[in-house]
Amino acid sequence: MSLKECWVIYRGKNDGVSALIYKAFRETTETHAATKQKEQSSEKSKENILIAIRPWTKTNAKDAIKVKKPDWFLTLKPVFKDVQEQRNNRWFNLYLSHFLKKLSAEYTPLMLKEKPNKEDLINMRVPVLVIAVEGDISTIHQIHSAVVRKVPVLLMKGSGKAVDFIIDYLEESRLM
Repeated sequence: MSLKECWVIYRGKNDGVSALIYKAFRETTETHAATKQKEQSSEKSKENILIAIRPWTKTNAKDAIKVKKPDWFLTLKPVFKDVQEQRNNRWFNLYLSHFLKKLSAEYTPLMLKEKPNKEDLINMRVPVLVIAVEGDISTIHQIHSAVVRKVPVLLMKGSGKAVDFIIDYLEESRLM
């Protein structure tokens, strides 16, 4: 018996990495669901959930209808009027990092082994990981706010964008 549950939280855009995440996630979950139906398994399987969370902007408001449908779609609107702060989406980065930190503090059951009529369970913290692939100045702020809150960040090099600059900086700092 295996328990698999995954929340993929992404920006919910229709292009770039968001589009790749959506496509890969849908192909994987649809293939998994088809396999499960063929097996006619009596065990309950927990579904993977695709969650799009993004800051509200006038462009996003018009664009929301065009977004490929994740399981949950959340558009967050700030409650303050600071235009500069809204434009940089720093409030959103802080909110998302805070949310991920709170999520990682929660516990979930983890099954160790299955015995004939008994299962040994232990609790573990919910694993949370921020994966940064491309990015701009807002991504740099997002990574910083995650690291400050001790949320692990995986940096993927190769896009030629902001994340690559962060990796280069970290590699050069290590050599000093």
